[in-house]
Amino acid sequence: MWHNPFEPELMNLTRLPVTLLAGLMLLGAAFAQEGERARIGKLGQLNTDASVYVKPDKRSRVVFRAKETRYVVIRSLRDGWATIVMADGTNGYVVDKFVDRLPYDVNIRQPGSQAITRGGDWRQTVIKDAMQFTGTPYKWGGNDLRRGVDCSGFVQQLYGRVGVQLPRTAQRQSVVGEQVKRLDDLKPGDRLYFTNSKREKITHTGIYIGDGYFIHSSRSAGGVSTDFLSEKWLRILVEARR
Repeated sequence: MWHNPFEPELMNLTRLPVTLLAGLMLLGAAFAQEGERARIGKLGQLNTDASVYVKPDKRSRVVFRAKETRYVVIRSLRDGWATIVMADGTNGYVVDKFVDRLPYDVNIRQPGSQAITRGGDWRQTVIKDAMQFTGTPYKWGGNDLRRGVDCSGFVQQLYGRVGVQLPRTAQRQSVVGEQVKRLDDLKPGDRLYFTNSKREKITHTGIYIGDGYFIHSSRSAGGVSTDFLSEKWLRILVEARR
């Protein structure tokens, strides 16, 4: 059985309206100088009261009504919409003219050095390499970390850089390496594998980067991005390997 160390945080969030990832904690992370940090987006501020939608479509469900001057974390700007990071790690959508983009990155702390068994600090190498390709477009069947890559190609290419040869598909990758049986045993650099909604086969993969976050090439996000291991992802997480 998977044990979820993030469950208390998720439960606390469900007692509130769906809220946005912003405020002093993230501002502190954005301006902190010590340690390696992983960028998750740009800081933004609402210039008017605004609705946050579940999809980039005004006909979709409104999940939150945010007040003017509220800080938000902007993941991307596209086609008249700002994709923002919700407190549970999912995406929300605001009409982009209602958001002022501020000149600050929002970051999470990257993990420190881990015990290494493959020679050198390979875990940090994988994570640092992965983060530099944030924003690379999603391309089904793609293997180019700069021009376009899909989820399993992203993982395969990054592990190949530290001398680990993985199969091309997520399904085949999911049986390679040491199995991690509990979520609280995850280490940065471990590979995560997700099933589809019908739980028929493994269809997606990413790399755990620490602090409850992972990085992946996401079709829905349009490319390489970071996500929180929210309840949405934990429901379909079926395998972890290192």
